[in-house]
Amino acid sequence: NERHVYGRFFYRFPTGEAGLDVYSRVTSFIATIKRDHIEENCCVVIVTHGLALRLFLMAWCRWTVQQFESTTNPPNCGVAVLERVDGKYRLSQETCAMIGCENEGPTSPCVAEGLWDKVGGPKRPLRTDMGSVASLRDVKQ
Repeated sequence: NERHVYGRFFYRFPTGEAGLDVYSRVTSFIATIKRDHIEENCCVVIVTHGLALRLFLMAWCRWTVQQFESTTNPPNCGVAVLERVDGKYRLSQETCAMIGCENEGPTSPCVAEGLWDKVGGPKRPLRTDMGSVASLRDVKQ
């Protein structure tokens, strides 16, 4: 089937869109959050579908297409948590188990650079709840 040839990220449904299309909107949305809604003690709440959540995580964590395609959508009302540790965001073990990714090692798709710090974003927790919910928070070491 055509979807397997192109992959889940690139395949465009006949009357719909490809994951790539949603990814483009998500990255624009992340830039908007960074630009317009960040304060020192800011919380951001976002509610969305499971695929959009995974595409958000792909953009935030800078996953490859292969890493994205190796994960699965969270269940309805699933909660995804990103924790900030030493300036990097890491998906919680529960989140990795829920979407099927590894949470260990420097090349783990569950670890992202502290992108918010690099663009003048928050030093405090950022919470991003996405229908299936994603939240970013500081973890004390």
